[in-house]
Amino acid sequence: MELRLAEELLLIALDDEKGTIISSASLAIGYGLAGAILMEMAENKKIEMDGKKLKLVNPGLTGDFVIDRVVEMISKSKKDRTLQHWVSQIGYKIKDIKEKLLEDLINKVILEKKEGKVLWIFTTKKYPTRYDKPENLVRKRIIDIVMNQGEADSRSLMLISLIEACELTKEVFRDKEEYKIAKKRIKELAAGDMVNKAIHEAVQAIQAAIMASVAAAAASAAVTAATS
Repeated sequence: MELRLAEELLLIALDDEKGTIISSASLAIGYGLAGAILMEMAENKKIEMDGKKLKLVNPGLTGDFVIDRVVEMISKSKKDRTLQHWVSQIGYKIKDIKEKLLEDLINKVILEKKEGKVLWIFTTKKYPTRYDKPENLVRKRIIDIVMNQGEADSRSLMLISLIEACELTKEVFRDKEEYKIAKKRIKELAAGDMVNKAIHEAVQAIQAAIMASVAAAAASAAVTAATS
């Protein structure tokens, strides 16, 4: 079963039983999904990096809601902007894209949707796992690369970098000692030459953009809390 990079990241970020985003990733996941979408668009030659600027090189719509939504957002900009800008903007407006990703995972019979009420007023939506094999295969692939020095393709390295940026490494490597080894190994992978320079630079830029966007969101929330 073929999954998008963003779908793989989302499966890792969701608590299988509760069907909600794991707390450690709650701030970063929107920006991480934005980064995953942009990475795939770069692989498919929809966008490219020109210096620090992101350029839309193929503005044609594809019929894919997720890709077309991002293409439309970038097309509306009157000038070329940085990758960090687009990770921040797409991540901030990720709600409809995230809902589509969840809908697709439900249609693939991987997740199920459960609705409830809080205080009998507010509707809550949860997405527990229905079929865990696809996620388990993703986890196995990551663990094999990181812990067993398995073959590292560019897509898997992208996913590993997004997992690290979204504070999800501990979710994949739950044993304390395994986690320490994994953190060290991930740094080695990021510094290695297993992936071409363009992808390596894009991964670093997206990681930096996610961290900057999360820091800005946290600062904004702190200011709002202090003034309310």
